[in-house]
Amino acid sequence: MVMALEGIRILDLTRLLPGPYGSLLLADLGAEVVKVEQPGFGDYLRRINHPRFSSLNRNKKSITLNLKTDEGREVFYRLVKTADAVMEGNRPGVADRLGVGYQQVSLHNPAIIYCSISGFGQDGPYRDRPGHDINYMGVAGALTLAGSVQEPPPLPIADYSSGMFAAFSILAALIAREKTGRGQYIDVSMTDGVISWMGPLFADYQADGKVPASTRSGRAHYGVFQCSDKKYITLGVVEDWFWKNLCRVIGRQDMADDPRYGDLFSRNLHWRDIYPVLEGAFKTKSRDEWLKILNDDDVPCGPVNTIEDAARDPHVLHRCILLGKEGFWGAGFPVRLSDTPASTRLKSPGLGEHTGPILAELGYSIPQINELRKQGIV
Repeated sequence: MVMALEGIRILDLTRLLPGPYGSLLLADLGAEVVKVEQPGFGDYLRRINHPRFSSLNRNKKSITLNLKTDEGREVFYRLVKTADAVMEGNRPGVADRLGVGYQQVSLHNPAIIYCSISGFGQDGPYRDRPGHDINYMGVAGALTLAGSVQEPPPLPIADYSSGMFAAFSILAALIAREKTGRGQYIDVSMTDGVISWMGPLFADYQADGKVPASTRSGRAHYGVFQCSDKKYITLGVVEDWFWKNLCRVIGRQDMADDPRYGDLFSRNLHWRDIYPVLEGAFKTKSRDEWLKILNDDDVPCGPVNTIEDAARDPHVLHRCILLGKEGFWGAGFPVRLSDTPASTRLKSPGLGEHTGPILAELGYSIPQINELRKQGIV
């Protein structure tokens, strides 16, 4: 079966989470992703969190290469001539100093697509600042949405969003190259990615001058509620017909008929009246009882699952999104393509596992490869 990105080779110089997540999406779709790692050291995530490394690096190959040496760069330039795209995740200027930045690489392959992922992007006053996910989310204004700025959300939104933006930007550049014959440079800012996801909230703020609510304020019908068994459900009642359904199932037809709650704007305005009614109602039955009642009457709701619960959720199991590989659970490709589906073909690679075969493909003989190993080049 032909895969969507079969025949596309991507050289991945990134580490940790953002770049590897982006290249994982491409690898699952059939691209040949070659991780280029430092000899004897490799991606930091191998040691920090090996299960996470394995989940982010399936379907990839690994070669070791010392890019601080002339010989290592020469091997890399040979590899570049066989590649469609390069991904790197260093601070701005580092790849250039190593001799593997876009300008140097494009001399060896003018059609190359070169994607840099950095915290603040390749220009601007914060360009050279170090940082991680929490720093970029803070600049973008996202941490104030969590309810408490001292308890940032555990999901690294800047990391994952930048990886996703990198992946689809590379695909866009590949399509553009089919039309123009030219490669190009892609500047992915992790901060910009978070702001993009927050775009509607910025629009809301411009419209009414209010900061989006971080608590139940103004959204009594859209939130999390505790049930009698101390478990929680989510409620997502926005449309008026869902509101009417909700009022009926909790026995408050009077609220459905009350003009104060007749539309979304009015319900937001009178949230202080609505919230205690809903809070009290949901504490009268268990979570599973409420889920059945609400689902039977077409009210948007769901359980608040723990990670363990989510792994056993019947819908999650039916969709086969979780993969039990290498002794632990990980997430598979999240989209179904009818003709060219994604697949898991390779486990995460050992450090430098594919160095020999790839160098042989580039024309290096076994004695030459052994000499490169001896010198610590690969």
